[in-house]
Amino acid sequence: CVYQEDLPAHALVFDEEKAFEQAKELLGDSLLDSRETLRQNKERNVFFKTDHHWTGYGAFLAYKDYLERLGRDVSDLTYENTEPQVLTKEFKGTLYSKVLLDTLGIDTIETPKAGMTMDYQVRIGEKTYDSLYFENWLDQKDKYAVYFGGNFDQVDISVKNGEGTEKLLVKKDSFANSFVPYLLNDFREITMVDTRYYRGDISELAQDYDRVLVLYSISNLAEE
Repeated sequence: CVYQEDLPAHALVFDEEKAFEQAKELLGDSLLDSRETLRQNKERNVFFKTDHHWTGYGAFLAYKDYLERLGRDVSDLTYENTEPQVLTKEFKGTLYSKVLLDTLGIDTIETPKAGMTMDYQVRIGEKTYDSLYFENWLDQKDKYAVYFGGNFDQVDISVKNGEGTEKLLVKKDSFANSFVPYLLNDFREITMVDTRYYRGDISELAQDYDRVLVLYSISNLAEE
């Protein structure tokens, strides 16, 4: 819906406007809708050309909206402040895989410098890592899986040198993967739960956290 005017005439699309209206009716003021922010900045590629996910810049815009919702001062926060780092300039995403149209071009995956330099631990299953980036995926087709190595039932991040004091639970789909690196300096602990794979009681799990963020693409939210 952000780039609606660029679609071919009579293209059949998921009615995101109606879905957002229904979400607003159900969720009220707890719904954070970043469509207008994305629209105001869409000349700078807030979504990949070859994939349905946010670019690093698109994820940053959603992050900035979220901080503002939390009451933080974001007046001086810019994408350049995050010192974006290039993970790859050779990304061809899921849309490219469906269409195989060379004129779509090639995308660049960027992430904030904090994700590369801060001191934290990532726990996935029984294994612990010192980075949320799995660079071996950059040599494979699904380069978006450079974030966390893909999607898992539960991912726990403990930040050792950040300024955050709260614990955040993120109920998510894959849109959160490029978003979470921006949060490292804002929360002491971040747990990501993907309900496509998680079989525990999320309501019970949430009791251990200061905040809960449900972060979804609107189509996946509607489906669930």
